[in-house]
Amino acid sequence: MPDDAGVPVHGVGLQMHLRAARPPKPAAIAASVARLVRLGLEVRITEMDVRIRRIRRKDPLALQRRVYHDAIAACAGMPGFAGLTFWGVSDRHSWVHGEFGQGAPLLFDRDYAPKPAYFGARDALAAAQKGLQ
Repeated sequence: MPDDAGVPVHGVGLQMHLRAARPPKPAAIAASVARLVRLGLEVRITEMDVRIRRIRRKDPLALQRRVYHDAIAACAGMPGFAGLTFWGVSDRHSWVHGEFGQGAPLLFDRDYAPKPAYFGARDALAAAQKGLQ
């Protein structure tokens, strides 16, 4: 699909720098992806992290796991959804710290051990893979 200058646009990347305390509804994510696919675009999540700073719950890591899972499950496996990139690997080295303070936003902790968020993302991707077979 060409833009106004005639330059072809084949895809779009969604930045998903989420706050666990106020994540988007999975249905809203799916609707956005579907709308972009209907325009003829390939869709990817190109930057994903989920901040848990200032969570007032008993288990912020469980909430973070759910947010990762639900956001990914909302679009993984949809026709036209082409991929997912996490915005960093370990909480040790995250852009979030400089912008928002310590937010533990990634799938691996400061020692590179998988957090519950890793398993939430993994489970969502595995379920989508099963649905495609």
